[in-house]
Order: sequence, then C-alpha cells, then structure tokens
Amino acid sequence: MKAYLFWYVFDYLTERTEYIYVIAVSHKQACFFFNKYMRENVGKVYDKASEACNEIDEADFLQNHEIGEVLGVCAVI
Repeated sequence: MKAYLFWYVFDYLTERTEYIYVIAVSHKQACFFFNKYMRENVGKVYDKASEACNEIDEADFLQNHEIGEVLGVCAVI
C-alpha cells in the first residue's frame, strides 16, 4: 500500500494548486480513486493530474490508513 500524491487547479483565475494523497495498492487503483473523488466531491476543475506526481511507501506511514482514503496535503500520512 502507498500514498499517491495528486494535484488539481480548481479555477484558472486563482491558479491555486490543491494537493491530495490517495491511499491505494497500485498506481492504477490510485488513479481510479482520484478520478472518483474528483467526480463526486470536487466537480469541474481547470486542470488536474493524470498521473500521481509522488508516492510514499507504507513503511513510512505514521498512521494506519484504509485503501481508498483521500487525504489533504497537510494530513499526517
């Protein structure tokens, strides 16, 4: 299990980039959970990642997490 880092830009006017971690077993699964989260919780965005830009191995986690969790960038992984 790994924490995959994704990003999205909500509005082209602010150009503020939001980052989130997705807990998953594989990169493909992380992309699925990221797209599901974007569709169900965020809606339309100006731009978003198509691939994870970073990953953290489970051995480096400070807390236990469930597969499919979506965490903010400030979350304790």
